[in-house]
Amino acid sequence: AQKVTALQDMITVTQQQDNLFKISATVAQGSDAQSAKLSHQIVQKLIDVFVSDNLSADRQDTAQRLDFLNSQLDQRQKQLQAAEEKVADFQNQYLGSLPGTGSLSERIATARSELSSVDQDLAAARSSLNATNSQMASTPPTVSSSGGGNAGPARTRVATIEAQLAEARSRGWTDQHPDVIALKSQLAQARQAAKNEPSYAGGGSPNPLYMQLQSMQADKQSRVAELTQRRDQLQGDLDQLQAKLSGDPSAAADQAQTERDLQVLQDQYNKLLSDRENAKLQAQAQSATDAVEFNIVDPPPAPRVPRAPNRPLLLTGVLIVGIGGGIAAAFALSRLRTTFATAGRLERASGMPVIGSIGEVVTRAQTELRKKRMKLFYGGAGALAFAYVALLGVEFVQRGMVGA
Repeated sequence: AQKVTALQDMITVTQQQDNLFKISATVAQGSDAQSAKLSHQIVQKLIDVFVSDNLSADRQDTAQRLDFLNSQLDQRQKQLQAAEEKVADFQNQYLGSLPGTGSLSERIATARSELSSVDQDLAAARSSLNATNSQMASTPPTVSSSGGGNAGPARTRVATIEAQLAEARSRGWTDQHPDVIALKSQLAQARQAAKNEPSYAGGGSPNPLYMQLQSMQADKQSRVAELTQRRDQLQGDLDQLQAKLSGDPSAAADQAQTERDLQVLQDQYNKLLSDRENAKLQAQAQSATDAVEFNIVDPPPAPRVPRAPNRPLLLTGVLIVGIGGGIAAAFALSRLRTTFATAGRLERASGMPVIGSIGEVVTRAQTELRKKRMKLFYGGAGALAFAYVALLGVEFVQRGMVGA
């Protein structure tokens, strides 16, 4: 962890433009040559890793995403099948005969609504049938006729249809002709009605109003029977369902939970399916085009000059500061000594006139001492200059070694 943190501190990535980045590494350990080579290696490795990883990273990510989506889709599909089978079993057991779609409560509500509608229709049909029966009771079945014929309306209709059928065949129509087929069907119905029609003798003939009321009565009776059968079926289904639910009170809650789970799974499956199609399109686009390219504008050079400090300037500054420090120290010492170089200075310092002065008398020992001190001074100055030049030479030699 410490090495990773230290490496992070060494590396700097700077965005110069939208698609242009500068990577640099600063190493502050070891010799100049080692630091320069290490920084160059770090930057070069970063570029290599960046290029090699990013050229295949998108495709690898897309492939991994497709594998993940396919596995999730297979899992959701199995869950969907299990939930659908559970819903189908419940519907076959409880809801097979109930109308409508949806949950148990919705189907029960639909069945009760339809049952109420059937009861209303049945009541209206029975009322209409009773009205027709009352009207038939007050209508005579026959009326007096002067013609004396005994053919009823059904038999008359049979004769009319037979005449129409004969005319159609005279035109050359075959039995497969649609009109011939329709006439045959009407003829069969009319003959069936004629068998049940009573014969009339004498001057009486069937009352057309009565016959019409008979036809209406038959239709209304059929309607009442149909509605009654439908009502009994719905009521029986509801009673049967209520009996099953009474024996298994948790069935409704289980069915509602199952349908909610099924809807959630279906939504998740559709979302995953859409994501997989998008991932496939992305993979196809990546395979068809290689739009992403990496160009190294400026390869990482091995630094010849340390980033900091500027050693020639630093050495020159140290030399100047050292010389200045020596001069300042000599000046300070001269100021601290209680001697006067001239008689005028002594007069100004003491405020008294100086009568005379004696010149300096230097002995041979003092002369030798002064020469020795001058030699030491010149030797120190030469050594300082030599050290300055030597350090500058070492600096430039190291730079040459870094470049090599």
